[in-house]
Amino acid sequence: MPPWHMKNLGDASLADAALDAIRARFAAQPAPPPTAAAFFRHQSDGQLHCDVLVYFSPAAAPLALALGATRCPQPPRAGLGLLAGPASAWPSCFPSDPPDPPRLSLATPRPAPAPANTR
Repeated sequence: MPPWHMKNLGDASLADAALDAIRARFAAQPAPPPTAAAFFRHQSDGQLHCDVLVYFSPAAAPLALALGATRCPQPPRAGLGLLAGPASAWPSCFPSDPPDPPRLSLATPRPAPAPANTR
């Protein structure tokens, strides 16, 4: 199986610009394969703040390498969110892992809040 790649973006409170840059670079690809995706996880290994780790599927390897990501084993699906790529990449990237309950994805815009009832 082709390798996955991972990039540690560091402190989650400072990672927004790097996440936006990865999302933009991903969107700028001319015709990425349908299994090309980037997933993210917040992880703390005993430090005060958690880090943001971005995992690139094997089909996203060219972009991962261009961004300085390093080879890694396939991450477990639990706790991951979709950063970039189609939602249909989930089952092809994690065929043996059960899906997590639905959660907010960074790959799609957040819905606007409902207008408040003024009565």
